[in-house]
Amino acid sequence: MYARAHLSLKKSESILTRTWTVDDERKIHVGSAVWEQLSFRTKASGVFRKADVQRQVENDLVVLNSDSGQSETINLRIDARCSTQTGSTTIQRLDFIAEHLEDQSLVRAALLGKDVGEYAAVNERIEKIKKLLSRQVCVRGVGLVGEQTLRILRRVNVVPVAFAEVGPTATDYCGLPVVSLDSVSVDHTIVIGTARHCNDVYRDLKDRGYSNIITLPEVLAAYDELGQPESMFRKVDEASSHQWWNLLLTVADSASVKTLFTLLEYRSTLDTRVLEPAIVRTHTQWFDPVVLESSPDLLIDCGAFDGDTIELFKDHFPRFVEAIGIEPDARLAERALQRNTPDPRIRIINAAAGETDGTVHMVLTQGMDGQASATSDFGSVSMVAIDSIVKESDFDRRCIYLKIDVEGAELRVLEGAKNLISKRQPIIGIAAYHRASDIWDLIHEIAKIGLTYDFYIRHYTPVTFETVIYAIPR
Repeated sequence: MYARAHLSLKKSESILTRTWTVDDERKIHVGSAVWEQLSFRTKASGVFRKADVQRQVENDLVVLNSDSGQSETINLRIDARCSTQTGSTTIQRLDFIAEHLEDQSLVRAALLGKDVGEYAAVNERIEKIKKLLSRQVCVRGVGLVGEQTLRILRRVNVVPVAFAEVGPTATDYCGLPVVSLDSVSVDHTIVIGTARHCNDVYRDLKDRGYSNIITLPEVLAAYDELGQPESMFRKVDEASSHQWWNLLLTVADSASVKTLFTLLEYRSTLDTRVLEPAIVRTHTQWFDPVVLESSPDLLIDCGAFDGDTIELFKDHFPRFVEAIGIEPDARLAERALQRNTPDPRIRIINAAAGETDGTVHMVLTQGMDGQASATSDFGSVSMVAIDSIVKESDFDRRCIYLKIDVEGAELRVLEGAKNLISKRQPIIGIAAYHRASDIWDLIHEIAKIGLTYDFYIRHYTPVTFETVIYAIPR
């Protein structure tokens, strides 16, 4: 069951006097289910304190009394799921959001739906990136991501002259010489070919006197022909301020709100350094405390890679009953099996997870999370739907964990898991960075199938990759 609420945001000169209304009487009309869903569990200081706001809840009606004056109104539609939680802290959520907007002009502009001019800094940066790539270029970073960076640059007709390393241990890599970074002129353009250590490398290069520095996500954003989500951020976000508001009002905790603000700021600037406050460093990806608290005993790992997540699952939950890994790359599937044997509780399926059983033609291009097998044409591979491999007896498990990281096919996997999600309400951990609109499209799809989920958003790297949505059944 769904309910809808319409919010209007009245803009004034100061964020401190912002009001949230739907009509001239400054009322937010929401049905009880929606009102409950918009609850916020964490205390936050009131931003509306200077506006003399009063609030009351009576007959599913929230009344805000505030000095509004003449102001512009933006109508936003908020789709909300049903909930059984109390709704006593909705205003705190709005306060919390407003408080975070005070010093973030670009984020505020994006959320208020301002025009493309607000992205002028991004447009200027992209033009500068293209000019810098017309110079002598070196890739900083020998390794898988460095190799992918080289391939991406060649796709846009940029031919690096070398890989540059601090104390290189090889003389050539991927057909290019590997040189000492100290021998590279400061006039060269340096493209950072690493992901998880991107900002550390950036700072090191700045300390060494380099100024022509480009990160891999910036390259992806600059060239539409690469087909990466980074190049779509501006276009998607300019038309989707209501989606960001929806997310901010839907997620379950303050950490998710802060993560959303940080992601939007990055998408508005392309500066990977702004992501640092959002990076989760206290636990392993896919095993947030909200997952650990549930103690799942069955893991379904879609996009199992080489079995690394299954191995971590075994460490966290040694009493688990079964782990099923689904991986289309035969070599990786074999490695996943070898990595986790001997253990009869583990089953590896060499297939792609999808919406139905059958076959699919699959090409993995440069897997920009640094994990997928790069530029591999698998041709026709077997495809399986989760609902066809999960037995009805599995519905009796105390807790099922469905992990999905399938290089952009996440919505298809959810389609093929409708029966499991609607009947059993598994924990879901799902990658939300392969497409520019994933972060809301995936939440909408899960909420449509399973109506009793709380959503948590976490981010794990200093670049675009590895944003995860955790859907936790109530």
